Amino acid sequence: MRTVHMTPDIARLIAAWRYDPPYDMYDMAGSGDLTELLNGQYVAVADDAGVVVGFCCFGVSAQVPAGHSGSAYENLSQGTVVDVGLGMRPDLTGRGMGPAFLAFVLQVLEVRHQGAAARLTVAAFNGRAIRLYGRFGFRPTAEFLRGDVPFIVMVRTL
Repeated sequence: MRTVHMTPDIARLIAAWRYDPPYDMYDMAGSGDLTELLNGQYVAVADDAGVVVGFCCFGVSAQVPAGHSGSAYENLSQGTVVDVGLGMRPDLTGRGMGPAFLAFVLQVLEVRHQGAAARLTVAAFNGRAIRLYGRFGFRPTAEFLRGDVPFIVMVRTL
């Protein structure tokens, strides 16, 4: 895998992805424009043939805004924490590719933010992602609601 600069064409491709329920809450449809994907915090992830298989982002773009009303995104007492967001192409999810994809995203994080702890936010119903993150050393640190959907914030320290 490799990172690819997020271009308007790639952003349109990602924005058109549709996930099966209940994961359809991750669809980017309805966002109106591609400003979020093109804000400089997102990169596309491509396979060895150059086909886009996912994306990742770092910083504020990886946070769910509803988490700011509480203490979900407070910094860790020791060291730096970087929020990580990621998404795989819908037809690739649930097929055992998550570990390799997450390992790659964490490598990108380490190159860009050496020595930083990783923090991510996941919908509480997304058991397969939560199990994967746990296998990589992420532990729950906070919970919050966005509407009626509970979210979990998980942190992996070095």
